[in-house]
This record gives sequence, structure tokens and C-alpha cells, in this order.
Amino acid sequence: RPAAATGVLSAAATVVRWRPLRATTLQHEGEDCWGRCSEGMSGLCSWCGEGNACCKRGFSGDPAECGRAAVFVSDHHECVRLQPEPAMLGQWAIPSVVILAAWAAACVGARQLFAGSPVVKPKALEGEVDLQWRRRNRDEAALRRELTEKAKRLTWLGFHV
Repeated sequence: RPAAATGVLSAAATVVRWRPLRATTLQHEGEDCWGRCSEGMSGLCSWCGEGNACCKRGFSGDPAECGRAAVFVSDHHECVRLQPEPAMLGQWAIPSVVILAAWAAACVGARQLFAGSPVVKPKALEGEVDLQWRRRNRDEAALRRELTEKAKRLTWLGFHV
């Protein structure tokens, strides 16, 4: 066989063996399944439905998957739904933690950036603000000249305007 054909066959075999994360409908719920499973006496059982198992509460002879049994309704081996495997959930744990840590770092950084002291600090006001208050008896032309002179010396944030 050519190498490419073998790769296609192995990929097809992988697809056939793939099982969905969620089990199909539980068949024969609560019924005695001991000896009815083609896979063995207990554990994963096609008679109970794909992805489900034949287990007994507290029975030490059951395989590991029976530890993931969701609910028991009787005291004998019965068809039960299995909770998802921790390994399937674990594959999302590390990326989730990394994403949460990145968001936390971004939020803390943004808070420190925006909560810090302002870069520009205004100067306190000084001098006479209302020129008309003291010099009401001056004429308009003199007042206009004085304001024009002061406007030429005006500075704002350290820059000459």
C-alpha cells in the first residue's frame, strides 16, 4: 500500500472510534443490566445506550467509569448516565485560566494608568481677575489698551499664547 493510503485509512479509523462528549439517550433506565451488556458485566454498555454504563451504587468490582455515574435509582446493577470525563473538561482549564489572567492584568494595568496623578498640573490663579472692580472710573480706551497688553503676556500651561 502507498503511504498516503495508509494515512487515509488510519484517519478514517480514528473518526469511527470518536465518541461524542454527551451520551445518547439513556435506554433501559433503572433496569437490571447485569449480564446484558455485550462489552462485559459492568461498565460502558451498548444495551444502556452509547456513552452510558451498567453500574451498581458502591460496588467495588465496577470499572472506573462507574465512578462518574450521575444518579442511581435502585440497589442492583442498572443503566446510568455518566458525567463528562474530567480529561475532556481539563483541556479547557488551562486556556481559560490564561485568558482570565490576561484580562485581570489588562484591567489592573488600565486602572493604574487612568487612576494615577495627572501629567499636567494647573497653576494657581494669581493677579487681578476683575479689572473693572477697582477701575470703574477709567475710560474704555484705557481699559482696552491694558487688556491688550496683558493678553500679549498671557501664558497657559507654560506656553506663551
